[in-house]
Amino acid sequence: MKKALLYFIYCITIFGQAQKANSQKPLYNHDLSTFITEEISPELIEDAYLLKKKNKFRLLFSMTKSGKTESIRTNVKNHNLNKAIINAFQKYPIEKLNLPPYKILTVYIINGTIDIVNSKKVINFNDKVIIESTPIYKGCQKSKNFVDLKKCSQKKIATVIRNGINLEELKKTDLKGKIKLLCSFKVGTDNSITDIEVKAPSPILEAEIERVLKNIPPFYRGGFQNGKAVSAPYKIPITYYVK
Repeated sequence: MKKALLYFIYCITIFGQAQKANSQKPLYNHDLSTFITEEISPELIEDAYLLKKKNKFRLLFSMTKSGKTESIRTNVKNHNLNKAIINAFQKYPIEKLNLPPYKILTVYIINGTIDIVNSKKVINFNDKVIIESTPIYKGCQKSKNFVDLKKCSQKKIATVIRNGINLEELKKTDLKGKIKLLCSFKVGTDNSITDIEVKAPSPILEAEIERVLKNIPPFYRGGFQNGKAVSAPYKIPITYYVK
């Protein structure tokens, strides 16, 4: 008899809506751009390699009730530049961004680029701060901050999937050892789960995971961007061991 051990690695994607290409040049926050650029060595910026597109990245952070930044991160692939941007932003006077009043479980996002000016690379930040409230899974609404919310969601969603899988179905496959899966879905504006996709090495396993996801109860609250309800994509990588 196969014995299955499930290990879940959870990842919540930043769910901002895809923006359509705009022919107009973006407006930059010159104060923030200059401050960050001057805090980082030109050599590090010059050699940077960024995720997806070499000249674009995102700076994300949350706020505490006392008005301090926390959970600062970027999607910069270059480890040293990522760390340098985070360290520099921690020094920036956050009040200059004129953010709205504190709201728990909110993520602030600033789009950035590395541009070439006079044959040198400089960091520029958009002057608009995107404000996102991530979906809240039932039972996680009392999370203290965004990090706690992710951990709570990880535990509860993983538990639902783990308890819902029918191991009898898995016996029909010939899968053994370490198996990697990728589950994705969207939390709609009505808090329900839609657009479920599962990538697995077996159609039987894909169908079983999809069945479980279709029966997940609606979220406590859906996602919001700049005060407007939006559809929020989730991705859940799963490492599955079959003995």
